[in-house]
Amino acid sequence: MRISALLLALFAFPCVAQDSAAPNPYLLCSGCHGAQGEGNLDVKAPPLAGQSATYVARQLANYKHGQRAYRETDEAGQVMKAIAMTLQDDAATLNVADFISKMPRTATPPPAPVGPTMPGRPGEGRRIYAACAGCHGSSGEGKADANAPNIALLPAWYLTKALQDFRDGARGSHPDDYEGRTMSRLVRMIRDDQALQDVVAYVDGL
Repeated sequence: MRISALLLALFAFPCVAQDSAAPNPYLLCSGCHGAQGEGNLDVKAPPLAGQSATYVARQLANYKHGQRAYRETDEAGQVMKAIAMTLQDDAATLNVADFISKMPRTATPPPAPVGPTMPGRPGEGRRIYAACAGCHGSSGEGKADANAPNIALLPAWYLTKALQDFRDGARGSHPDDYEGRTMSRLVRMIRDDQALQDVVAYVDGL
């Protein structure tokens, strides 16, 4: 039922304005991720606008080849896999990724609790984040050579869900997903739910 709802959401939002002479490569994405790439809390779709083209292209390829959404427990990932499969070749994937990277950032949906509800402590989170900065950057800006996304663009509700998925094995389980497996290993070093919320609170402040 949840996957059906996510598929229906693909057609629930208007399309991004586009040049009538050229097809809009973002059209299928806008149903879940928002007309302007602002994200959609209702279907747990993160903001995309302004995200690195390199990262987006890599993740689309991972979905297409089964390295992401490897576990059926990743319900949103199963929808993304189906969408990625519609991209006929690498050129189409790069076209979508480039389009997304050039979209101006807009306001994200309001934050909402996902999982643990205790308040995060940014001061404690800053200490934990020191282990993340090598890949994600001191300001959360991401690094292309590490295929690490700009996490400063992401709202707290998505960061929380992503970290939980890495910790619980819904993400980063495929043997060929090197970056995902690295993330899973690092997230499991976060000692408890309070510490997870602490690092999310710090990143949210970036």
